[in-house]
Amino acid sequence: MVEQVLRRGTLAPGVSLLAATSGNFGVALAWIGKAHGRAVEICLPEDVGNDTLALLRNLGVNLVTTPAHLGTDGAILTALDRARANPERYHYVDQFDDDDNPRAHYLSTAEEIVRQTGGAEFDCFVAGLGSTGTFMGISRRLQELNPDLRCVACQPEGSECVRGLGQLIPGDLPRIYEPHRPREVLSISQGSAREMARVVALEEGLHVGASSGAALAACFEVARRMEAAGARRARILTVFPDFDARINCDVWQTLSRFKEDR
Repeated sequence: MVEQVLRRGTLAPGVSLLAATSGNFGVALAWIGKAHGRAVEICLPEDVGNDTLALLRNLGVNLVTTPAHLGTDGAILTALDRARANPERYHYVDQFDDDDNPRAHYLSTAEEIVRQTGGAEFDCFVAGLGSTGTFMGISRRLQELNPDLRCVACQPEGSECVRGLGQLIPGDLPRIYEPHRPREVLSISQGSAREMARVVALEEGLHVGASSGAALAACFEVARRMEAAGARRARILTVFPDFDARINCDVWQTLSRFKEDR
Protein backbone atom coordinates (compact mmCIF):
# COMPACT_ATOMS: atom_id res chain seq x y z
CA MET A 1 0.00 0.00 0.00
CA VAL A 2 2.79 2.41 0.89
CA GLU A 3 4.84 1.43 -2.15
CA GLN A 4 1.91 2.25 -4.43
CA VAL A 5 1.38 5.65 -2.82
CA LEU A 6 5.06 6.44 -3.25
CA ARG A 7 4.97 5.24 -6.84
CA ARG A 8 2.02 7.50 -7.60
CA GLY A 9 3.85 10.46 -6.09
CA THR A 10 0.96 11.42 -3.82
CA LEU A 11 2.88 11.27 -0.53
CA ALA A 12 4.42 14.66 0.16
CA PRO A 13 7.82 14.96 1.87
CA GLY A 14 7.61 15.02 5.66
CA VAL A 15 4.15 13.48 5.85
CA SER A 16 3.88 10.74 8.48
CA LEU A 17 2.28 7.34 7.94
CA LEU A 18 -0.71 6.81 10.24
CA ALA A 19 -2.58 3.57 10.80
CA ALA A 20 -4.88 1.71 13.19
CA THR A 21 -4.01 -1.88 14.04
CA SER A 22 -3.99 -4.51 16.75
CA GLY A 23 -0.30 -5.20 16.15
CA ASN A 24 0.91 -7.08 13.08
CA PHE A 25 0.12 -4.46 10.47
CA GLY A 26 1.69 -1.78 12.64
CA VAL A 27 4.97 -3.68 12.88
CA ALA A 28 5.07 -4.14 9.11
CA LEU A 29 4.29 -0.46 8.57
CA ALA A 30 7.03 0.51 11.01
CA TRP A 31 9.60 -1.41 8.96
CA ILE A 32 8.34 0.15 5.73
CA GLY A 33 8.48 3.58 7.29
CA LYS A 34 12.06 2.99 8.36
CA ALA A 35 13.01 1.85 4.88
CA HIS A 36 11.62 5.03 3.33
CA GLY A 37 12.62 7.47 6.04
CA ARG A 38 9.02 8.17 7.07
CA ALA A 39 7.76 8.77 10.58
CA VAL A 40 5.07 6.29 11.62
CA GLU A 41 2.22 6.77 14.09
CA ILE A 42 0.10 3.82 15.19
CA CYS A 43 -3.23 3.86 17.02
CA LEU A 44 -3.87 0.57 18.80
CA PRO A 45 -5.82 -0.86 21.77
CA GLU A 46 -4.11 -0.43 25.13
CA ASP A 47 -4.26 -4.16 25.86
CA VAL A 48 -1.93 -5.06 22.97
CA GLY A 49 0.94 -7.18 24.26
CA ASN A 50 3.94 -5.54 25.89
CA ASP A 51 6.30 -7.32 23.47
CA THR A 52 4.54 -5.72 20.50
CA LEU A 53 4.53 -2.29 22.14
CA ALA A 54 8.24 -2.59 22.96
CA LEU A 55 9.10 -3.59 19.40
CA LEU A 56 7.10 -0.70 17.93
CA ARG A 57 8.79 1.76 20.29
CA ASN A 58 12.20 0.36 19.39
CA LEU A 59 11.33 0.99 15.74
CA GLY A 60 10.67 4.61 16.55
CA VAL A 61 6.89 4.49 16.20
CA ASN A 62 4.77 7.11 17.94
CA LEU A 63 2.10 5.09 19.76
CA VAL A 64 -1.41 6.29 20.54
CA THR A 65 -3.25 3.79 22.74
CA THR A 66 -7.04 3.60 22.83
CA PRO A 67 -9.43 2.02 25.39
CA ALA A 68 -9.21 -1.77 25.37
CA HIS A 69 -12.98 -2.30 25.48
CA LEU A 70 -13.36 -0.45 22.16
CA GLY A 71 -11.04 -2.92 20.41
CA THR A 72 -9.67 -2.17 16.96
CA ASP A 73 -12.75 -0.08 16.15
CA GLY A 74 -11.69 2.42 18.78
CA ALA A 75 -8.21 2.60 17.30
CA ILE A 76 -9.67 3.16 13.81
CA LEU A 77 -11.89 6.02 14.98
CA THR A 78 -8.98 7.68 16.75
CA ALA A 79 -6.74 7.38 13.69
CA LEU A 80 -9.45 8.79 11.42
CA ASP A 81 -9.99 11.72 13.76
CA ARG A 82 -6.27 12.50 13.80
CA ALA A 83 -6.00 12.21 10.02
CA ARG A 84 -8.98 14.50 9.43
CA ALA A 85 -7.77 17.07 11.94
CA ASN A 86 -4.24 17.18 10.45
CA PRO A 87 -4.44 16.25 6.74
CA GLU A 88 -1.15 18.04 6.02
CA ARG A 89 0.64 15.97 8.67
CA TYR A 90 -0.66 12.44 8.09
CA HIS A 91 -1.26 9.94 5.34
CA TYR A 92 -3.77 7.44 6.72
CA VAL A 93 -2.90 3.92 5.56
CA ASP A 94 -6.33 2.29 5.61
CA GLN A 95 -5.92 -1.46 5.34
CA PHE A 96 -9.71 -1.93 5.45
CA ASP A 97 -10.40 0.31 2.47
CA ASP A 98 -7.32 0.20 0.24
CA ASP A 99 -7.54 -2.07 -2.82
CA ASP A 100 -3.76 -2.36 -2.75
CA ASN A 101 -4.15 -4.54 0.37
CA PRO A 102 -5.79 -7.57 -1.33
CA ARG A 103 -3.87 -6.79 -4.52
CA ALA A 104 -0.59 -7.30 -2.67
CA HIS A 105 -1.72 -10.79 -1.57
CA TYR A 106 -3.05 -11.53 -5.05
CA LEU A 107 0.28 -10.65 -6.64
CA SER A 108 2.70 -11.90 -3.97
CA THR A 109 1.34 -14.19 -1.25
CA ALA A 110 -0.77 -16.28 -3.61
CA GLU A 111 2.04 -16.60 -6.14
CA GLU A 112 4.44 -17.63 -3.37
CA ILE A 113 1.99 -20.35 -2.34
CA VAL A 114 1.75 -21.61 -5.92
CA ARG A 115 5.54 -21.70 -6.28
CA GLN A 116 6.09 -23.48 -2.98
CA THR A 117 3.38 -26.09 -3.53
CA GLY A 118 3.84 -26.67 -7.24
CA GLY A 119 0.36 -25.42 -8.15
CA ALA A 120 -3.05 -24.64 -6.72
CA GLU A 121 -4.36 -28.18 -6.47
CA PHE A 122 -6.05 -27.80 -3.10
CA ASP A 123 -9.50 -28.87 -2.06
CA CYS A 124 -9.99 -25.99 0.36
CA PHE A 125 -8.38 -22.71 1.38
CA VAL A 126 -8.98 -21.53 4.96
CA ALA A 127 -7.94 -18.20 6.47
CA GLY A 128 -8.92 -15.79 9.20
CA LEU A 129 -10.55 -12.42 8.59
CA GLY A 130 -8.92 -9.27 9.93
CA SER A 131 -8.86 -6.49 7.37
CA THR A 132 -9.93 -9.35 5.01
CA GLY A 133 -7.14 -8.43 2.56
CA THR A 134 -5.23 -11.71 2.94
CA PHE A 135 -8.31 -13.84 2.34
CA MET A 136 -9.61 -11.73 -0.56
CA GLY A 137 -6.33 -11.55 -2.45
CA ILE A 138 -5.28 -15.18 -2.04
CA SER A 139 -8.72 -16.66 -2.72
CA ARG A 140 -9.19 -14.54 -5.83
CA ARG A 141 -5.93 -15.69 -7.38
CA LEU A 142 -6.20 -19.35 -6.37
CA GLN A 143 -9.76 -19.60 -7.67
CA GLU A 144 -8.58 -18.26 -11.01
CA LEU A 145 -6.18 -21.19 -11.14
CA ASN A 146 -8.60 -23.68 -9.60
CA PRO A 147 -12.27 -22.68 -10.01
CA ASP A 148 -13.38 -25.65 -7.89
CA LEU A 149 -11.41 -24.47 -4.86
CA ARG A 150 -13.58 -24.16 -1.76
CA CYS A 151 -12.70 -21.06 0.27
CA VAL A 152 -13.65 -20.87 3.95
CA ALA A 153 -13.06 -17.93 6.28
CA CYS A 154 -13.04 -17.79 10.07
CA GLN A 155 -13.83 -15.11 12.61
CA PRO A 156 -14.05 -14.92 16.43
CA GLU A 157 -17.09 -16.50 18.01
CA GLY A 158 -19.71 -14.18 19.49
CA SER A 159 -18.23 -11.19 21.28
CA GLU A 160 -14.93 -12.97 22.01
CA CYS A 161 -11.61 -11.43 21.05
CA VAL A 162 -8.99 -13.24 19.00
CA ARG A 163 -6.19 -10.76 18.45
CA GLY A 164 -5.66 -10.12 14.73
CA LEU A 165 -9.14 -11.25 13.70
CA GLY A 166 -12.39 -9.32 13.45
CA GLN A 167 -16.05 -10.14 13.15
CA LEU A 168 -18.10 -9.47 10.05
CA ILE A 169 -20.73 -6.96 11.16
CA PRO A 170 -23.49 -6.28 8.62
CA GLY A 171 -23.43 -2.62 7.67
CA ASP A 172 -19.85 -2.22 8.88
CA LEU A 173 -17.87 -4.50 6.56
CA PRO A 174 -14.43 -3.52 5.22
CA ARG A 175 -14.88 -1.99 1.77
CA ILE A 176 -12.41 -4.48 0.30
CA TYR A 177 -14.49 -7.44 1.51
CA GLU A 178 -16.23 -9.44 -1.23
CA PRO A 179 -19.08 -11.46 0.33
CA HIS A 180 -19.15 -14.03 -2.47
CA ARG A 181 -15.53 -15.11 -1.87
CA PRO A 182 -15.97 -17.33 1.21
CA ARG A 183 -18.32 -20.26 0.79
CA GLU A 184 -18.86 -20.05 4.53
CA VAL A 185 -17.52 -18.21 7.56
CA LEU A 186 -16.79 -20.34 10.63
CA SER A 187 -16.85 -18.87 14.13
CA ILE A 188 -13.96 -20.01 16.34
CA SER A 189 -13.89 -19.55 20.11
CA GLN A 190 -11.03 -17.76 21.81
CA GLY A 191 -10.32 -20.90 23.82
CA SER A 192 -10.07 -23.08 20.71
CA ALA A 193 -7.78 -20.57 19.00
CA ARG A 194 -5.40 -20.38 21.95
CA GLU A 195 -5.40 -24.11 22.55
CA MET A 196 -4.60 -24.82 18.91
CA ALA A 197 -1.73 -22.31 19.03
CA ARG A 198 -0.31 -24.18 22.02
CA VAL A 199 -0.72 -27.52 20.25
CA VAL A 200 1.18 -26.18 17.24
CA ALA A 201 3.99 -25.08 19.55
CA LEU A 202 4.18 -28.48 21.24
CA GLU A 203 3.75 -30.65 18.17
CA GLU A 204 5.45 -28.62 15.44
CA GLY A 205 7.71 -26.19 17.29
CA LEU A 206 6.03 -23.22 15.64
CA HIS A 207 5.35 -20.22 17.86
CA VAL A 208 2.23 -18.80 16.27
CA GLY A 209 -0.37 -16.42 17.64
CA ALA A 210 -4.01 -17.03 18.46
CA SER A 211 -5.18 -15.87 15.02
CA SER A 212 -3.09 -18.65 13.49
CA GLY A 213 -4.55 -21.05 16.03
CA ALA A 214 -8.03 -19.99 14.94
CA ALA A 215 -7.18 -20.66 11.29
CA LEU A 216 -5.91 -24.14 12.12
CA ALA A 217 -8.94 -24.87 14.30
CA ALA A 218 -11.09 -23.93 11.31
CA CYS A 219 -9.06 -26.31 9.13
CA PHE A 220 -9.81 -29.18 11.50
CA GLU A 221 -13.50 -28.32 11.44
CA VAL A 222 -13.48 -28.27 7.63
CA ALA A 223 -11.65 -31.61 7.61
CA ARG A 224 -14.22 -33.16 9.96
CA ARG A 225 -17.04 -31.99 7.74
CA MET A 226 -15.36 -33.28 4.59
CA GLU A 227 -14.73 -36.65 6.22
CA ALA A 228 -18.37 -36.84 7.33
CA ALA A 229 -19.38 -36.14 3.73
CA GLY A 230 -17.36 -39.15 2.56
CA ALA A 231 -14.03 -37.61 1.58
CA ARG A 232 -11.13 -40.01 2.16
CA ARG A 233 -8.41 -37.46 1.50
CA ALA A 234 -8.27 -33.68 1.25
CA ARG A 235 -5.62 -31.01 0.82
CA ILE A 236 -6.42 -27.98 2.97
CA LEU A 237 -4.34 -24.82 2.72
CA THR A 238 -4.14 -22.15 5.41
CA VAL A 239 -2.04 -19.12 6.24
CA PHE A 240 -0.47 -18.39 9.62
CA PRO A 241 -0.46 -14.57 9.78
CA ASP A 242 2.46 -14.19 12.13
CA PHE A 243 5.25 -15.70 14.17
CA ASP A 244 4.58 -15.23 17.88
CA ALA A 245 7.99 -14.02 19.05
CA ARG A 246 6.66 -10.48 19.43
CA ILE A 247 3.03 -11.07 20.46
CA ASN A 248 1.93 -10.83 24.09
CA CYS A 249 2.51 -14.26 25.48
CA ASP A 250 -0.94 -14.90 26.91
CA VAL A 251 -0.81 -17.89 24.59
CA TRP A 252 2.46 -18.98 26.14
CA GLN A 253 2.02 -18.03 29.78
CA THR A 254 0.11 -21.25 30.33
CA LEU A 255 2.29 -23.39 28.08
CA SER A 256 4.15 -25.20 30.86
CA ARG A 257 0.86 -25.92 32.64
CA PHE A 258 -0.59 -27.16 29.35
CA LYS A 259 2.36 -29.54 28.95
CA GLU A 260 1.74 -30.91 32.42
CA ASP A 261 -1.97 -31.39 31.64
CA ARG A 262 -1.05 -33.35 28.53
